[in-house]
Amino acid sequence: MESSDFVDRLEFHRDAGRLDTQSFESIKTFEEQQPISQVFGNISGVESSQAPVAEASTVGHEEASNFNLADHAMRIALGTGAATGATMILFGVGFLSLLISDNFESIHDAEEWLMSIGFGLLAIASWVSFRRRYTGKAEIFLNEARIIIFSVSALIAWVMFVEGPGGRDWDRDFGPFNSGLWLPLLALAIYSAQKARELDARVTYTATWILGAFPFFYALGAQDDTAAFLSAALVLGALLRELFMEWDDVNRKPSMAVQATFNAFAAAVCAWFLVESFDEAFTFFGEETAWLIYFSFHLAAWMILMEVIPRQFGSKTYSGTSTNKAWPGIMAVMVFYTGMPLALGFSITDFFDIHSVDFLFGDFELAWLIAFIIHGVMGLQMFGWKFDAMSMKTSLTEPSSFTGGVFFVMSFVWFLILISDWLEDNAVFVFLPLGIFILVMGTKKLIEAGESDEISKAEHQTNMILEEA
Repeated sequence: MESSDFVDRLEFHRDAGRLDTQSFESIKTFEEQQPISQVFGNISGVESSQAPVAEASTVGHEEASNFNLADHAMRIALGTGAATGATMILFGVGFLSLLISDNFESIHDAEEWLMSIGFGLLAIASWVSFRRRYTGKAEIFLNEARIIIFSVSALIAWVMFVEGPGGRDWDRDFGPFNSGLWLPLLALAIYSAQKARELDARVTYTATWILGAFPFFYALGAQDDTAAFLSAALVLGALLRELFMEWDDVNRKPSMAVQATFNAFAAAVCAWFLVESFDEAFTFFGEETAWLIYFSFHLAAWMILMEVIPRQFGSKTYSGTSTNKAWPGIMAVMVFYTGMPLALGFSITDFFDIHSVDFLFGDFELAWLIAFIIHGVMGLQMFGWKFDAMSMKTSLTEPSSFTGGVFFVMSFVWFLILISDWLEDNAVFVFLPLGIFILVMGTKKLIEAGESDEISKAEHQTNMILEEA
């Protein structure tokens, strides 16, 4: 159906009183914009990725109009081949270093010395090679390989240097708060991610989030618990900054959303690991209080940001497309915020030492009820605190309503567990009738809606014929 025909049908429903004016105007405005489908980038004649960047307003439209799925698939195929070759080179240098070290057994830490030197020279060589530019498919292939070789070899070279010539032992830090180990690795992770975006190395920048894991866990390895938590939180802050820059930078391409998605995944995983570190860093709180503070902070931060950001900044899309930049953050929601309310619920019950409640037919775990309420409130917030059924519809194209739907699903899951825990064997007398009722009512509503649509369509066609007459 054409957009104009769709708007005409909606106008007919509005005139008949089945659609309010505000919703009609909102849909009409959106349809008139004629958004462009999601785009992953373009290769016009396999252009050089190092060509000067044009204005954002023009770059996006050129990508949208020139996008070719075959070109994108070709980039992925070349990148995969380059990654395979680069991996073989890295293994080769490693085994060569081990082989040579057999001849220097008298030297202490000979393996670490040789691997540090070998991978260090390889990292320098690959970094210098960035100055050499190529064109066409050769550029795509070599850019992927050079970034992989540089990033991994620099990582291995520094870790081997610290563990060997650097003299770091497992029971002491390398520099203040172990920063001599994790801080260079954090700089390497950020630089590699930026270089991969700059050269449009699409296979490589989907994996750069792995580099961020090394500084995070090395930061957690600091001997002082407070320093370990603060250092790891700093690494997490760097990952969150990358997510913010993805959302705020108007020059980011839609294909880069995959890198932001994996960064969101890494940030969410790091947030879970920080729970124990926070507890160890602030032992004067006690375990129950520390966990309660940690999860309460994340809940408060979410609720505040979800109120402030839409009002102050609205939604942002990739230039020239209708792809919302908030989609990569959904991964963090799925990994962290689907389980956080339950963890907060158990933290609350542990803090007040009230774990179960005896009510009517039996007792139930209070944490399930708390998680059910929190996720329900979070879901309502994502739908703008609107309680009517028309406003609370989950969308696969709008991140906010999709997230709200996820929260409602999790709330329903906690509700089912709550009822099962409370009623135990008697739960069958609730779930079976309720399930039958939902299926019957749902089927009835859909049949009525289908008949109503057929009647409306017939009335609309009749009115069109009368108008033409």
